[in-house]
Amino acid sequence: MISMRKLEQVDNLQGKTVILRLDLNMPVKAGKFVDLTRLKRSIPTINHLINSGCKVVIISHMGRPKGEFVRSLSLGPFVDEIEKLLNKKIRFATNCIGEKVKGKIASMNPRDIILLENLRFHIGEETNDAKFSEQIASLGDIFVNDAFSCSHRSHTSVEGITKFLPSFAGFALASELENIEKLLSKPEKTFTALVGGSKISTKLNLLSTFLDKVDYLILGGGIANTCLQALGHDLGSSLVDLAFLAQAEEIMKKAKNTQVLLPEDFVVKGSSGKISIKKLGNIASDDMIMDVGPHFSAKAAEIINNSKTVIWNGPLGVVESPKYVGSSSYIARHIASSTQEGKIKSIIGGGDTTALLQTLGLIDCVTYTSTGGGAFLAWLEGEPLPGIAALSK
Repeated sequence: MISMRKLEQVDNLQGKTVILRLDLNMPVKAGKFVDLTRLKRSIPTINHLINSGCKVVIISHMGRPKGEFVRSLSLGPFVDEIEKLLNKKIRFATNCIGEKVKGKIASMNPRDIILLENLRFHIGEETNDAKFSEQIASLGDIFVNDAFSCSHRSHTSVEGITKFLPSFAGFALASELENIEKLLSKPEKTFTALVGGSKISTKLNLLSTFLDKVDYLILGGGIANTCLQALGHDLGSSLVDLAFLAQAEEIMKKAKNTQVLLPEDFVVKGSSGKISIKKLGNIASDDMIMDVGPHFSAKAAEIINNSKTVIWNGPLGVVESPKYVGSSSYIARHIASSTQEGKIKSIIGGGDTTALLQTLGLIDCVTYTSTGGGAFLAWLEGEPLPGIAALSK
């Protein structure tokens, strides 16, 4: 278990100004948050700080403004939404550093909350600039990181600030790590991993890591396409990560103790728009693979039936369209029902996969859903997480 300084270990918070790092970089549609999971999981941390008599200064980022003010990426418009969820009035500062911000914080009463403007409007956030780190740190007495999803980055608000303030892990961050470690440090066998998504380039390290850990590796999406083409199969006009065919072939060769399941049938769309199910070897030059087929889905479900631990990251088809969500929905329901029946322990990670479970109403039917995204992948790959390491020093 990773040793970290945790918020629960702080005896006296009364009267302290606490800088709280959250991840409000959540999916947005028509000016509203689509999925509030990350914020909801931090409510216990926020309530603890309020009940302890703190001034709470929330910092976060949104999007990639690259050090410039971008109106559409301002956190201001979301104050009302956050207030509804917290059931508490919060203030807003149009910057995250400077004397005006300090003045607003100084005028706060204990148990008040203020949200500061997007950290990434300053280039120093992503460059982990020491001066910017010190400016942010000067706003409070204590730093609490409750954004596991950002903790794989060496940025000011997760790593740099810890050099200037006593720093602790919030309840959500600590819980995330504890759950992931509990399930995956010594997973109960048989251990099965499902990996999908569009590009193999983003998950090469993950696939290599899984080959040393899992009993079954089930591949779908563009990742499976790339592996199949690397093995010499013609996939027509389907999405393939052409620059990584050699790496895909190497991964297939490394699979000695792990059984890799690749699709043998697919849902394809022809140039005319006609949708059909075709087997590997029958895909025409103008066909595009949109989803894995029912035969493959059934085989994947059978493997899950014979597993004890299942991890899933990345959809098996083009889930952006309702037409091609069939296999991913089938697998999601299968994992959820097997979990509820006590047959397996399941952990889900990745934005698209989590969003699918949310849509299907299954988010609470799996053992654990990680909010981590890139941080979740980095942890699985065995990469150090700077934000976590900073809380361990």
